[in-house]
Amino acid sequence: SINQDTALAHAALYSCIKVLGESVASLPVSLYKKTSVGSESVDTDGRNLLVAYEPSELYHSFDFRLTMMLHLGLHGNAYAWIIRNGNRAPIELKILNPGAVMPFLSSDGALFYKVENILLPIASRDMIHLKGLSSDGIVGKSPIETFRETIALGIATTQTQGSLWKN
Repeated sequence: SINQDTALAHAALYSCIKVLGESVASLPVSLYKKTSVGSESVDTDGRNLLVAYEPSELYHSFDFRLTMMLHLGLHGNAYAWIIRNGNRAPIELKILNPGAVMPFLSSDGALFYKVENILLPIASRDMIHLKGLSSDGIVGKSPIETFRETIALGIATTQTQGSLWKN
């Protein structure tokens, strides 16, 4: 049975996701605005604090981006709910379990996200959704499901070689 946990036990897959995730997480991030001559960093904007330093009291920016990349690499999708205050200003980015989120289009074509244990759907303006390769442009395909056979073969080969050397 190949799932996200068993797939991560395969050294090659674990290493690839770890290197990719840590590489992206270590990049400097800042909020920018367009100007007449290009763009400039907006360090004093409160949203920059969320993006560059502390998306939540639960995790630092590095951990946020690393976890989002892990979800993207395993599930093909990564989700962060943009929590807003009474003035609709973003105050927190909350990472969601990709298995608990289901994107859908409303009857008028608007994109929403149904999340387990949350009664009302979340509008796309309140969700950061990173998606991998997608056949519909809305939901990314899980690399684990796409390459299930290849991953299973790699794990079986490793186990067989281990048994051979053990004997």
